[in-house]
Amino acid sequence: MDHSAKSNNKGESAPKAQSIDYIYDAFASYATDPDGELVREVEAVLEAFHRRRGLPPQYAREIELCVDGRDFVFPRRMAVAPSVPRR
Repeated sequence: MDHSAKSNNKGESAPKAQSIDYIYDAFASYATDPDGELVREVEAVLEAFHRRRGLPPQYAREIELCVDGRDFVFPRRMAVAPSVPRR
């Protein structure tokens, strides 16, 4: 049985999901310093998991974890919008 297209409640086929390639496999964010150390430890385990001995080949893919504040940084908000003249 083909499950590639699901039907909605009107019996119409829904479009197939598109495959999207992502740079990262997971995202981690933290708000306090103790959690930052935990995120670093989890990152080390996840990113080294593919090197485990005896791991079946289908699971031996390197995992990339995106860590908020390290892998990207949002620009700070400006106190005043650039188009608004200061008085």
